[in-house]
Amino acid sequence: MAYFCDKALAFELRPGSQHSENGAIKFLDRCISIIDKLGIKREDILLRVDSGHDAREFLLFCNSLGIQYVIKRNIRNKKSFLHEEMPRIKLGFIPELTNDPATYVYRVVEKDSKIYKTKIEGLNVVYEFTEKYDVKNNQLYFDFDRDSPLFGREPWFEYGVDSYFTNIKVLDNSFNECTDDKRYCIECVNIYHDHATSEQFHSEIKSDMNMYPLTALR
Repeated sequence: MAYFCDKALAFELRPGSQHSENGAIKFLDRCISIIDKLGIKREDILLRVDSGHDAREFLLFCNSLGIQYVIKRNIRNKKSFLHEEMPRIKLGFIPELTNDPATYVYRVVEKDSKIYKTKIEGLNVVYEFTEKYDVKNNQLYFDFDRDSPLFGREPWFEYGVDSYFTNIKVLDNSFNECTDDKRYCIECVNIYHDHATSEQFHSEIKSDMNMYPLTALR
């Protein structure tokens, strides 16, 4: 189900077992052609899709369309990814406090990234790493040795990460491109989270449509 703002753009009824990426490029091409007929410039279009479309071919197709996009990344093995990345993140980036004093956030933007062994022009990868201190283990609260092989993998912390592919250029109040990586990251994530509005639209349609075979109504 695709929406343009809050308007239904294109729907496809498909088997529930079918992967969302199956036929996605053809469906997106159909949606863009409809918007083209409305006279809207492609550079003014922002596509938001979930991690079901984290695929090399889909990313390359989005880039070829000349549109802007925010695509949730599917980190296939988060535990292994965090095991490798958290020491680097904790050494190289300053955490930000959150409303929860036991939780810290590390925001990272890798610009002009290479992904799936392919250099994609203008592609940025946005990360939000979270580090939550387990308050049940107060006795373990001490400065850990950064030279230890356990650094960045301490069992008294719960680690998490969300990641996004994007080529958007966030503009500030003066309509200049945002060069503050932290601000850029926050805006990208907020833009993606608003995707939940569209999710709610089609959730209601799917639950309220009530289609039956005609024979069942006789």
